[in-house]
Amino acid sequence: MPPYAAFHTPHPDFTRPGTATAPAFYDTDGSPVYEAPYNALLHTILATNDVAALRQYSLTTPVLYKHYEIETDHPFHIAAENRSFEVVKALVDIYRARGAVTRSSDFPGETEPEKETLNAYLERHHVSLLEAGCRAADREFVAWLVGQEPPLGSFRGSPRPDGDGDYCPPLWTAVAALRAPWMPREVERDALEMAEDSARREAFVYWLLEQGCSVTGSDVLWPRSRVEGRPPAEGEEEMQLYSSVLGAAVPGASGEMVARLIAEGADPHARQMFHDSWTILDAENVAPLHIASLFWNRDAVRALLEHSGDIGPAEMVAVADGQGRLPLHWAVMGLKSPPWGAQQGGPVAKEMMLDTVTVLLAANPATANAVNHEGNTPLHEVVKGEIRQDCTEGFEPDSNHTDRVRDARAVIGVLMDAWAEVERANAAGKTAEQIRQEGIVARESWRRMQAVQNTGRGRGRGRGRGRGRGRP
Repeated sequence: MPPYAAFHTPHPDFTRPGTATAPAFYDTDGSPVYEAPYNALLHTILATNDVAALRQYSLTTPVLYKHYEIETDHPFHIAAENRSFEVVKALVDIYRARGAVTRSSDFPGETEPEKETLNAYLERHHVSLLEAGCRAADREFVAWLVGQEPPLGSFRGSPRPDGDGDYCPPLWTAVAALRAPWMPREVERDALEMAEDSARREAFVYWLLEQGCSVTGSDVLWPRSRVEGRPPAEGEEEMQLYSSVLGAAVPGASGEMVARLIAEGADPHARQMFHDSWTILDAENVAPLHIASLFWNRDAVRALLEHSGDIGPAEMVAVADGQGRLPLHWAVMGLKSPPWGAQQGGPVAKEMMLDTVTVLLAANPATANAVNHEGNTPLHEVVKGEIRQDCTEGFEPDSNHTDRVRDARAVIGVLMDAWAEVERANAAGKTAEQIRQEGIVARESWRRMQAVQNTGRGRGRGRGRGRGRGRP
């Protein structure tokens, strides 16, 4: 089937009685290809990295406009998000040759501005090609961007000079992508493919370091007013560490990578903020060891402890975040929403988790009974995670809850071996066992309620309909 068969017929919205609709170009079988509403044809060309089709399309139809109501509809944005980097290069050629087209509604009653430079045009539309290339760990594309005249990116500093935090430095972007390989769409891959991809991404990070990217100069800083969610005071310029390169790397970096970043100047004790939509966690005053523990990256945990500097491993694992939680708390909190790469459970995830907990306890066994600001010990957090993974919202069992509950119970065994105090109550006066029992009662109550509702729905069908209304 020709690649654009879905566009061989003019869309009704684009046809007028008695008027022929001009095709955008012709398909490989000679059939005419027509644009559709919302530039669906162009978006398909961009997403599939079809340079030949884009060049044909550009001969008859405008590709780039000066303004877009929705920035994510911008061709550069679509191509970058889909890692269609050959198409990005073609878009660069098109812009340099023809610029962007002005719609009649863009500047009503105003004089059209002079043609922008490509960098200014991309910045105005919040597109960072360098960030996209670094997320994809595409060395050839990043080198191409930096080698353009004028350059379309720099190895040093932020992709955007205004430093508003919308884009991050190349090195930070690359190490953050070690955690979850940036893919244009969901792709199932086996363990070998993932290992090869991780190795390729780490090689890209090493290459960035060779190009002069600074570890200490690539941390993401935010104005304190932005961190605190308030308007800036007049003359206020204080900046705060939002995310360090090391903090961004430890969810997925190898032990060797962690050691290299520390050797390049990364502070293993620097405190930062942490926000992660996958684990549904927001925190302040977080150290890299907290983050590595949450993601069960045992190699990163070991590397951080081995390169703890003047602060010994025992003291390092006893450092609390803004809510009083130690790295051990963070490790067992991963049971509530397993880290990327471990969400499917299984023996590998269980081994990662148990190894992480064991390494932390070996560094300081007393942390087995450490309490956070809510008075919760790691044992309390494990039980809360067991309840969460035994049932999702509404206590409905999920597809792999059994493995996760077993994992939680395995961690409980490790904590018990470290003399975790079972009878210790938290600030609410509850022991871990009481929390567990409350979860079981709530789950069983919900299941009974569901059974009653299902029975009632069954009685409302067919013969006997309406009889016994309002009764269980």
